[in-house]
Amino acid sequence: MPPDLHHPKQAPQMIWVERLSWLLDSQFRFPGTNFRFGIDPIIGLIPILGDVSSLAISGALLMTMAKHGVSRKLLLLM
Repeated sequence: MPPDLHHPKQAPQMIWVERLSWLLDSQFRFPGTNFRFGIDPIIGLIPILGDVSSLAISGALLMTMAKHGVSRKLLLLM
């Protein structure tokens, strides 16, 4: 299920973070199972370009979360 983008406490700047995270991590589901995956492992199959693009996307997500006040501990876990 896609993220709830109409949550009253959801900051408008964070909507793209929710959508991108869902797309990268759990967009697709194997039929007949609860196993979900996103496009991140598919992008990773492309030599060099996949790794560079994954690094750039992850870096942008980390910088956005840091800018919005996420704790250092959570950033390290991410």
